Amino acid sequence: MIPRADFVAEVLTYVGTPFLFQGRVPGKALDCAGVVACALGHFGLASPEIHYGSQPSEAELFDGLAAVAAPIALELREPGDVLTFAVGSRTIHMGVYSGRIGASEVVVQPSKRRVIENSVFHPERDDVRSCWKLKGVG
Repeated sequence: MIPRADFVAEVLTYVGTPFLFQGRVPGKALDCAGVVACALGHFGLASPEIHYGSQPSEAELFDGLAAVAAPIALELREPGDVLTFAVGSRTIHMGVYSGRIGASEVVVQPSKRRVIENSVFHPERDDVRSCWKLKGVG
């Protein structure tokens, strides 16, 4: 079992990595699924098979996550859990919950600046769709 703190520390090393659709190379190019896949791979765990086209489907995202994680209530989130978000009317984005910094909660995900960032997270946002506990992280 990978300690949550170790998993989050690995994910945080990806902050500043340029965003690239289907990117899977830490330090060079990552997308939202790449952050999760590369962090799991760093510890020798299976990564989610999320290979989607330019218009990813919710099924592709959730099927990939279900192979490596189990859904949990958002209120039960802990650092290292994966959050999914809606873009428009579809759930097609994810980030790794990294915990609290002062009064704010944060999630590692691609930003509008097209780089992986540790961004402020608002649990009450309408676009948060689900929370997943990764198998092997705890």
